[in-house]
Order: sequence, then C-alpha cells, then structure tokens
Amino acid sequence: MPLIKLGAVIFIIILLLWKKVELWVVLLIGSLFAALLYLMPPLDIVKTVLITAKSRTTLRVLGIIIMVMILGSVMKSGAILKVLNKGLLSLLRSRLLQYIVPPALIGLLPMPGGALVSAPMVDEIDTENNLSPEQKTYINFWYRHIWEYFWPLYPGLVVAASIMNVEIRELSLNQWIFTPLAIFAGIPFMLRFNLKAKGRTIPFKPMSIVYILYGLSPILLIIILYLILNIPILISLLIVTAGTYGYLVIRKKITPFSFWKDMKWKTLLV
Repeated sequence: MPLIKLGAVIFIIILLLWKKVELWVVLLIGSLFAALLYLMPPLDIVKTVLITAKSRTTLRVLGIIIMVMILGSVMKSGAILKVLNKGLLSLLRSRLLQYIVPPALIGLLPMPGGALVSAPMVDEIDTENNLSPEQKTYINFWYRHIWEYFWPLYPGLVVAASIMNVEIRELSLNQWIFTPLAIFAGIPFMLRFNLKAKGRTIPFKPMSIVYILYGLSPILLIIILYLILNIPILISLLIVTAGTYGYLVIRKKITPFSFWKDMKWKTLLV
C-alpha cells in the first residue's frame, strides 16, 4: 500500500511537469497530495510546515542556496565567466577537453539557470557547427553535473547531509568516487560525435593562466576557506560573495545592483 501511494504521488508530479506547471507549484501540490494520501490531519500539516520553516537546518540550507545564487549572478554579470572561457580556449588544445572543461568548471558553482551560463561556452567552441543541438546539450548537461555527488555547494548534498544528520564533509568523502566515474562514463558517447574538426584557434599566451585563475578565484577561495581552513560553508560563501561583489563594484565591472536581474527568486520556493 505505501508503494502504491508513493507511486501515485510520483505520477502526479510527472503529469504536472509534463503539463509544464512551474516546479515550485508541482512540489507544493505533490506535498499536499502526499499528506492527504497518508491521512495526515490538516493541523499536523500546518505544524510540520511551521516547525520545518523555522528550524536551524532549513534556515542554513536556505542561506547556502541564496548565497550560491547571488555569487553565480555576480560572476555572470561581472563577466568573470567570459574571462574564464577565454583563458580555457587558449590553454586547451584537445578538442575533447575544450568541450568538457568549461561546463565542468561552471558546475563547480551550482546555480539556477546554470545551463544558460555554460551552454553558450560550449556553443562558442563549435564554430564549424559539427555537433547537433542535442549533442551539445548532452555535453553541457552531463559534465556540468559531475560534481553533485560530493561538491559541498550542491543544495542536494546539503539537504541529504541534513536529512541523514551527518557532516557535509563526511558525505563528500564517501561519494567522491562517483565523480571520476561520471567523467569517464561520458567520454565513450562523446567519441561518437564529430570531434575531428580542428578546435577553435586562439593563440596561447601566458596571460591565459591568469585569466583562468581569475575566473576560478571565487571558487578557489571557497575551497580554501571551507575545506582547508574549516570555516563553515555559509560563512565561507558570505565572505567570498561579499569580496567578489566589492571588488567588481570598485573596479566598475558592475553597478551595485546589476546582478539582481540574473537572480531567479522562484527557485527559493522549490
């Protein structure tokens, strides 16, 4: 019986998604439908929502997601990602790596609409239009998500660690092996694509290394603060986001609120 109820909830969710209902609405309806199927009293539903909404774990997860969203928007509006792509195309000579590395690096900073950030980077490499839109979508999707098994910035990992009541670091250490497996698992499919054409020719310059380090600097700082100095992930994100934002404003790369337009606040409802 429980499996039938669970199957019914999943069916409703899939049906609503197929009808192109917004994700936050789908999850809300799915949650209410599950509560009704399991005969949960209305008062208990309200109590559960209130307890969850004000719990320390929920607020922590929400704070992490908000900071990741803001940092991603700041990096995008400040053209940090464009500089990163420029450096990568100059440094990487392998056609395969030219396609794999950009979405993989963007995947280090999970953000709503992240595909819209890395997709143009993949498309820019295919100057001869040898790959179909479906093939480029595959590359972008697969390699942008190779880190979600262990990378502490992924909301799914944060939520999973909270549910299991374990440290994010502990969960990451037990799941890291899936990332190299995912990298190699995706390559056989790519080798079937038309990758024989010469990669985009951008002369290598020593400044390419500087461009890459500049583009990755916010992510590298998070790694240093959280994984090496053991500063809590939320505080690490706050420090790096504030520092990146302040630097870009001082250098007049962005206006004080230019990143706001790239924020997708509906994602927080999910």
